[in-house]
Amino acid sequence: MFFPSWFVDYQGEDLAEVAAGEKNFALVGLVVTLFFFFGYLFYQWKLSPSDDSEGTEKRHGQMGIKQMEAGNVTLRGALYYELLQSKSVYKNVLFIISF
Repeated sequence: MFFPSWFVDYQGEDLAEVAAGEKNFALVGLVVTLFFFFGYLFYQWKLSPSDDSEGTEKRHGQMGIKQMEAGNVTLRGALYYELLQSKSVYKNVLFIISF
């Protein structure tokens, strides 16, 4: 009741009249909040790199190096994703060569 009280005097009115006077302020607050929330989601989506970008691969490599230096992961753990990719490529190559 803080912001609407700047514009409307509620002295001596019952609860139904006060609620009717504040209804529009609540609606405007909801619309503005939703607008900025979805704007923020869109902004974050535009900032996020796609899965195949070079920046993602670079950050992934830097994170692996930091985790190895901290002793949280081994070299095999840091390169696990690349190992999986190379195994699937190797299987596909063998499958193609066998024909």
